[in-house]
Amino acid sequence: FGPTVDGFGGLSFLPAEDAYGGTDVTVILRGPDGQSTEPVTMRIDITPVNDPPSFVVGPDAVVEAGSGSHFIPQWASSFSPGPENEASQELSIVIESNTNPELFQVTPIVDPSSGDLYFSVLEAAAGEATITLRVEDDGGLSGLGAENASESASFKVIAPDSVPPTATILYPPDGAKTDADSLLVRGTAYDAVGVDFLRVNGLHASSDDGFETWVRESFPAGLASSLTIQLSDVSGNFEPVADNVTVHGGQPLPVQPHSVAYDLSRGRLIF
Repeated sequence: FGPTVDGFGGLSFLPAEDAYGGTDVTVILRGPDGQSTEPVTMRIDITPVNDPPSFVVGPDAVVEAGSGSHFIPQWASSFSPGPENEASQELSIVIESNTNPELFQVTPIVDPSSGDLYFSVLEAAAGEATITLRVEDDGGLSGLGAENASESASFKVIAPDSVPPTATILYPPDGAKTDADSLLVRGTAYDAVGVDFLRVNGLHASSDDGFETWVRESFPAGLASSLTIQLSDVSGNFEPVADNVTVHGGQPLPVQPHSVAYDLSRGRLIF
């Protein structure tokens, strides 16, 4: 509104939003009897100041625990440095806070020119992190009311561990035959976050490397034994039948006949 001059000579006006420049204002004072003063002209100049940039943050990113690198194109949108006269300003992203930096091998990066989001989840890491960020322009802070930063916005990176672990029996091979009373069973296992325990038919196996390799010594064997692997990861995902092999008893001793005859009429061997 305005400009206006009150009875005490006070000048008031409110510039239009994002408006700047100069204008000449002519003022005439009129008395109660209708007489007027000579016109007085003054100039009002409004200097432009930097307006804050803006953007729209993308949705939460949900990925599998320990899943490595992720690229989400055009994740954030509506990047603007301000009004039209600020279109040439350059934008940059500022990460204000990260509630769980231990989740990342590469913390989230946002490209202000495309809105692309990139991050890498650390191996053997699960959980979630809240990322708070803002956009800044290079327009500076000179002038009353100048602002070069957008309002802060937040999103979450959520990396649940929902995939059960896996395991493989390397020895003995499926269908192996043995007369031994006990077996040594060994194999490998994998989980993105980590294996908590591994059992062979309910008997715990041991490991020196986090169950990347494991062994169960002195597993009792019979004439026929089915070996089944059960294991769980540190997130509680349980796999009841990760792998299974069957081991048979040894070959029976050969028969030693006392005499042999062949029945021609019936085509059979008699011994």
